[in-house]
Amino acid sequence: MKKTAVVLGSTLALFASIASAQEVADSETTVFVNVASNLAVNPEKEAVNIGDVMSGTFGKIVKFSVQSNREQVWMSASATHLYKGMDPNSVVDPLMVDTASGVTITPTSGQRLMAEGGDNTLALTKEWTHSSGMKGYKSERGGFESSQDKIWDQYVDVDFSWVVPTLQTEGEYGGYVSLWVYISGAASAPAMDSGEEA
Repeated sequence: MKKTAVVLGSTLALFASIASAQEVADSETTVFVNVASNLAVNPEKEAVNIGDVMSGTFGKIVKFSVQSNREQVWMSASATHLYKGMDPNSVVDPLMVDTASGVTITPTSGQRLMAEGGDNTLALTKEWTHSSGMKGYKSERGGFESSQDKIWDQYVDVDFSWVVPTLQTEGEYGGYVSLWVYISGAASAPAMDSGEEA
C-alpha cells in the first residue's frame, strides 16, 4: 500500500508542472527623446549681380533662407569690401563697405526684439576677414522674433552699402556677404552662417 502512494504522488506532481508552463512573458521600459534647437541658413542665390554703378554710395539687398524650431533667434551679418577681379591682393583700391550705414536685417515675417529697441539696423562694430583673405566688417548681434507659429521658416533680407570713389578704375569688383544666425544672444553661442558672393 505504501508503494502505491509513492507512484500516485509522482503522477500528480508531473501533471501539475505541465499545466503551469509559461507561454507568454512581457515587460516594458520608458522611451524618451529631446528635440534639440536647430538652425539652417542658406543664400537664395549663389551669386548676386549688383549691376552697373558709378561714383557714390550704393546698396544691395541679399536674401537668405532661415529655418529654426525656435521663435527667437539672434543674427548678425558681415560683408567684405569689393575687390577688383575678386582678388584681395589687387593693387586697385577696393570698394569699401559703408560702415556709417550699418547693415539692415529684415525678416519677411518677424521683427527685431522690442527689448533691444526694435531697430532692424545693426552697427558694424568689428573688422572682419573672410576665409578668402578679403577684409570687411561684421555687425553686432541682434535678437529677432518670428511672427510665424513657433518656428522660423522664411527669407531674411540683408542690406549692405558700399562706396565708389570718384574716378574708380572700371571693371568687375566682387566680395562676400554672410548672415550669421545664433540660438542665443550669448557671446559664446555657436553660429550657423552662409556666405554669398556679391
